[in-house]
Amino acid sequence: MPNNYTSQNKIKGDYAELICKHHFELMGCHVNKVGIEDLSPSFAKLQSTHNAVQALKSRMQLMPDFLVVHPSMKNASFVEVKYRKDITLDASHLRDFSKYLHKRYENFIQDGIPVYFYLLTNKKPYVHIMKANSLKYWEETGGFYPVGVSALDNLPFFRGTKQHSSFNTIYETEIMPAIEDIICKS
Repeated sequence: MPNNYTSQNKIKGDYAELICKHHFELMGCHVNKVGIEDLSPSFAKLQSTHNAVQALKSRMQLMPDFLVVHPSMKNASFVEVKYRKDITLDASHLRDFSKYLHKRYENFIQDGIPVYFYLLTNKKPYVHIMKANSLKYWEETGGFYPVGVSALDNLPFFRGTKQHSSFNTIYETEIMPAIEDIICKS
């Protein structure tokens, strides 16, 4: 059973990453995988016991999933992607999940490195976004914005350009219909 559980989690994670990657690419963003397995598969498998190598490997294993560069070439951020089935959108679940993500990326936050969290769920709205260390609505949402809220349109990283649509527009025209088609039960 543990192997099946691990395989299913990998598939769900890959699904969420693919949705996120296409979401930003359809906005005109440049999206690069930055996980240790993507940067150097051989380094990820390295069995060295040298302290310096282990420290480097440990640091690289904590990298978010993507480095995303906005088409304006004025904004860039790391993006960590998560999939959570049946996450309830009440305060306690989102707060707890937010605390987990903030703890996991506290070194990035302390260093002032921009990180966004992209949460994909199986319930509408399917996508939630949170900027690390931006907990304006902590009590209600743990800092997550559901996609579609106008506040996302005000953030430079999610705005469209003259040539590309905004994050919210891409969600409504491309991402949401694709997700609904995939999870639709006949």
